[in-house]
Amino acid sequence: MPNYENTLLDQTCKAAELAEPRFNLVVDRLAAAGHDPPAEELVVSHGDFSPRNLLQADAGLVLIDFDRVQHASPWRDVGYWTAWLWATAVLGGESPARGWALGETFVAAYRATTGRRPDPRQLAWHQAAALVRIAHGWSALRGDAAGRDRMLDGAHALLARAS
Repeated sequence: MPNYENTLLDQTCKAAELAEPRFNLVVDRLAAAGHDPPAEELVVSHGDFSPRNLLQADAGLVLIDFDRVQHASPWRDVGYWTAWLWATAVLGGESPARGWALGETFVAAYRATTGRRPDPRQLAWHQAAALVRIAHGWSALRGDAAGRDRMLDGAHALLARAS
């Protein structure tokens, strides 16, 4: 199983090379603020943890799509889930504050279940990395420069908190 922390910036940089120069600014800030956890803190990570990878089955919700499973920071999946909620809310016309409030509910449930309290800087870094992935990878944002800019602006704001 790959170590996500060693591949995230490589993947993000490849995405940025194919995109507008604005992506490079965020990727450079991600690299400068890098948050690699010690190896003993790595956990098994889904790698693309979001509501779109849940199916409703007779027995309840089932997590699907494990092609990006890896060892990663515990905040990698939490960061992607909360960034996904934020992006969906913002693109749907909600305020950025409302988007992060949805994520805070998820973080509180994660903390209650696992006993892990997120390091705010690491969580913000993973959320920023997730917003770069979203800005580059969501088909809904292809041809929507304003939407991509909102994701990248969100990533910049998070990186200001992470430093």
